[in-house]
Amino acid sequence: MDLQELDQQIEQLDVKESVSQLYEEFITQPSFQNAIIEKLHALMKQMKEPIDTQSYVHIQYMEGCHYEANGNKNAARYCAMRILHVKECLMHPKYKRSSMIVYEPYAIEGEEAAFMMRYTDFIQGVYQSINKKLLLISFGISTVLFVVIALLFKVNPMIAVVEALLIGLINYLLQKRKMPQMFQKNQTDASGKYIDNDLEEFETRFRY
Repeated sequence: MDLQELDQQIEQLDVKESVSQLYEEFITQPSFQNAIIEKLHALMKQMKEPIDTQSYVHIQYMEGCHYEANGNKNAARYCAMRILHVKECLMHPKYKRSSMIVYEPYAIEGEEAAFMMRYTDFIQGVYQSINKKLLLISFGISTVLFVVIALLFKVNPMIAVVEALLIGLINYLLQKRKMPQMFQKNQTDASGKYIDNDLEEFETRFRY
């Protein structure tokens, strides 16, 4: 399909179908990717209503691959982080999410999954490192609390141990629950400084 035919077809489609058509052309016609991205940007400017997860992931994938091809790996990482966020929101319904994305079931696989992993596979190692630090901090809190409860308040040592460990465990679980989203938000904010104006404008509506 040439670009003129693509324009004509997109005009007759809704947003989801238009994004899917651009996505298909983006994958099958790599020599036209710059022109397809321009058409994608024009379409993104028209998006004022909520979109489905598939469309959002397709958009981030196309943008990310375009950044990657042009050597802007920081911006590509932003797109990968956004795809990861969608994936985790689908897995965890209570995660904080955008009201402009309709979280319909969608399997992120194939090239989209491979792109996402290229820029986010380091995260599990970071989580493990942070988790170890949280355990040490929680153990330290429990130790201090034991001393305070047992010596200052003259509580039975066995009861003091149980209370101190319980408080330390609660602290650990609360921090562990918050950790992934906090870390991902920091990474996304940092890499978001490198995206172009078109994606930034789009994200002001669809990220938050």
